[in-house]
Amino acid sequence: MTENKRSSVVRSTISRRKRKNLGAVGLVVFVLALVGVIFIGKMSSDLTSHILDNTKEKERLENFILPVIMFDPLTFDLSDPEQPADPRMLLESSIWSTLLTNGSDKFAKDDYGSIILPATDVDVQAAKLFGSEVKLQHQTIADYEISYQYNEEQNAYYIPVTATMAVYTPKILEVTHKGDLYTLQVGYIPQGNLWQMTASGENAEPTPDKIMLMELKKIKGGYNIVALKDGPDTQALNSNPNQVTPQTPVNPDEEMLPPDETLNSEAPGEELTSSESDETSSSEVETPPVFSKVTASSTAASSGGHSYEASNVMDDDWETAWIEGKDDDGIGEYLLFEADSPQTLKGIRLTNGFTSDKYYTANNRITQVTIEFSDGTKVTEKLEGYDKLFEEGEFGEITFDTPVETTSVKIIIDEIERGSRYKDSCISEVQFF
Repeated sequence: MTENKRSSVVRSTISRRKRKNLGAVGLVVFVLALVGVIFIGKMSSDLTSHILDNTKEKERLENFILPVIMFDPLTFDLSDPEQPADPRMLLESSIWSTLLTNGSDKFAKDDYGSIILPATDVDVQAAKLFGSEVKLQHQTIADYEISYQYNEEQNAYYIPVTATMAVYTPKILEVTHKGDLYTLQVGYIPQGNLWQMTASGENAEPTPDKIMLMELKKIKGGYNIVALKDGPDTQALNSNPNQVTPQTPVNPDEEMLPPDETLNSEAPGEELTSSESDETSSSEVETPPVFSKVTASSTAASSGGHSYEASNVMDDDWETAWIEGKDDDGIGEYLLFEADSPQTLKGIRLTNGFTSDKYYTANNRITQVTIEFSDGTKVTEKLEGYDKLFEEGEFGEITFDTPVETTSVKIIIDEIERGSRYKDSCISEVQFF
């Protein structure tokens, strides 16, 4: 009996010691876990700030995303079937990533000096850029300015050494993250604008044309690009507080006109004759036709904070444009102008294409239009010399044989000249006279 009691006491003591030891171990584990969470959180925070503070790391990431943003692709999200990536963008980005990563000297060349780029190398680079789930559609890419010829038998691309230069280079402005998803705020720096001059004559960092958001997923040894999304509006970025506005010089010897005098006042002793007065008043009364409403058959989706609505052709800004929204070249798409009352129309002035130094040749230019009036009559016109007009900063002008009275004008796209990068047909401005 005594032995059993002693055994019971021993077991009870051992049990209490186990519980005490387990409690101590649990406390240690809890503390270690808490320290781990704090450490991981601090490490992630430090990693994010490290990307911004470390110039080499920023440059590494900018070089990594360069082949994707260099040609200004449309937005995409690889995790969302409703926002697929353009297959051409995936292929073109992977080709350039392969070339930029390895250098042209690594690859063989044909008799004409074109680089022979194995498609297997491009597949490997695509997996590094976008992840192994992305499968490229190997095909020839060719338009007016670029040509990547795919040879199916050799499973290789022939890349000319005089390939197109990039449209943009990236500048990482901000990095945020949630878990293993990193969001880069990327400024798009146009080529030829790497440095700007301030009013004081000093070099300043370039102002981005726009800002986009690029999402990267952290993986072992690097990142995968998973999405490109619209960023904040960059309109404010394009205003330079140091820009010098030229002022009209004032001659201090000139007297200021009294408030009740005007510059076109007649000289003393001179009076306008009745006929001269009638001619002046009649010329002042003549006003251009007014069309208060403009709509379009289709419109391209907004991108990078920019809208491509039909109303852009009436905003007196050459660097905005209407862009049709069809997947093809936009043949048959149109702008429709409507008036509240019949207007007498002698002709039309328009700026053809997207009249921006960056996008003019990249997009389609229109070479022929059909103009339809409210009574159903139509006029077909060739648009000649539009490249020269853009260089001179002038409107192209279409003058009708006889004035037309109409309540609407429909400008229909008949023929185009293909852009170097996009199949979008554009018109920047329209005026009536």
